[in-house]
Amino acid sequence: MSTMVPLISVLLQFAAAALALRLVFVTGQWRAWGLIALALVLLGIRRSITFYRIAVGESALPPDLATEMVTLLISVLMVFGVLLVAPLFENIRDTQDKLAETNKQYHAIVEDQTEMICRHLPDGTRTFVNESYCKFHGKNRAQLIGSSEYAGLPKEDFAKLKMEHSRLTPDNP
Repeated sequence: MSTMVPLISVLLQFAAAALALRLVFVTGQWRAWGLIALALVLLGIRRSITFYRIAVGESALPPDLATEMVTLLISVLMVFGVLLVAPLFENIRDTQDKLAETNKQYHAIVEDQTEMICRHLPDGTRTFVNESYCKFHGKNRAQLIGSSEYAGLPKEDFAKLKMEHSRLTPDNP
């Protein structure tokens, strides 16, 4: 057997390590992809030692072709695995960027409204208010968000308002 199979395996191991290292920067997941890249580098080093021993004839036993082919297949699978995963993370990053931009545009539109806008849960707990809403109530967002629209109402008004809100909720046709 020639030294080509172990050499290709070594090159593929280091290629997979480089691709995994690239994913560190694409995903920002330093620990996960850094550990995977390190493991692939160590595998590449281990394969390099085997390649060197085969190349200089230092190995006591001749290399087993089946073992070398399985190792080559594992190396190929690692490269393809990392190559297939990379675009998924790039798509996620692109989608997150688009979502952040859309969110900024949405909030800019909502904040520019002169109408009062308030989003709340069915129990009346405010989850969002725009600037006009804050001005009308004379409070800042921190005071309004998380507080209930029903706070301070007489019980009969509270019950009527709560019933009206539940009737208008999209979940209740």
